[in-house]
Amino acid sequence: MFIYRGWRLIQGREVDVTPGLAVMLLFVPIANLFWGFVAVYGLAKNLNAFARRYKIEAPRAAEGVVLANVILTLLAGIIPIFIQFVMPVSLTLVLLCTSIITGINLLFQYVGYISMAMTAEAIQDAVRRDKYKSVEIPMAE
Repeated sequence: MFIYRGWRLIQGREVDVTPGLAVMLLFVPIANLFWGFVAVYGLAKNLNAFARRYKIEAPRAAEGVVLANVILTLLAGIIPIFIQFVMPVSLTLVLLCTSIITGINLLFQYVGYISMAMTAEAIQDAVRRDKYKSVEIPMAE
């Protein structure tokens, strides 16, 4: 829901991703391995670019933290499969690796999504207040 609303908030000529496409391709197997970078990390980058473009005073979304979150999410899915089939190790070791990666990722996810939410909230407040009348901010329908 957050990803959809975030993309909907910043729709305009400069944004190629539609909100529906951003969410839909996260559910397509194999495509979602790449699409997480576009939908989640791209949202953080585009929120910051939107705020900068329209001179909206907003806290920056933590792009680096969001990128780390997307990478760790990918690794949490790939590493157990890799370890299980390439190295003859116990299931306990596979579960331990997955748990460690997931635990670290939760911290990145929390910080990253909170920073994106704060940026999106500042943009939404600026649009609602119509504070920036000199610049036409596109409103998503």
